[in-house]
Amino acid sequence: MHHAPAHLPDYDELAHALQQARSLCTPSELQGLLCGLLAGGARLTRPTLSKILEAHLEFSEPLDEDWAGSLWSYNAALRLSLADDDYTFTLCLPDDDAPMRARVEGLGAWCNGFLFGFGTALRKIDESRIGEDVHQALADIAEIARVDTAELSEQDEVDLMHLVEYLRLAAIMIFTTFLPDQERTPTDAVEDDAC
Repeated sequence: MHHAPAHLPDYDELAHALQQARSLCTPSELQGLLCGLLAGGARLTRPTLSKILEAHLEFSEPLDEDWAGSLWSYNAALRLSLADDDYTFTLCLPDDDAPMRARVEGLGAWCNGFLFGFGTALRKIDESRIGEDVHQALADIAEIARVDTAELSEQDEVDLMHLVEYLRLAAIMIFTTFLPDQERTPTDAVEDDAC
């Protein structure tokens, strides 16, 4: 049985940490990137993860040990959240009281980060394992990444909630599909055999 992580920092906590590190990355993009790596089955060493993050997150200087350690812990907590049997994983987006444009932009940034992370992990994936469900989810994530904030309406508020839930479940589904064998429980193996 998988256990939920003790604490995942929220959007504002991550925004503050990224600002302190002088990164141009948003919290949504950071979480999307890490989720994409994890969903693609990447289980990286701390130095390798730091190199990927330094390259993608546009830090003005190399990660210091404290920040690298925090990101490593955040990555581990995300992995547990994605694996949790109770589906506790949530997307890191601006709060519901933030302007709709900011939330939609956050959703697009999360999708872009996820696709980059998954693409990075994909180099190590047996592509024959990418079934129709995963292909469709990735196509949907790519489409959502291109979201246009120019003309937003009240209906978009409802659509946004549905998209967030869809992306949450898609991330969990892709993560489960590429779960490394050593992380699978007997229940996971039975579910895979039934497919």
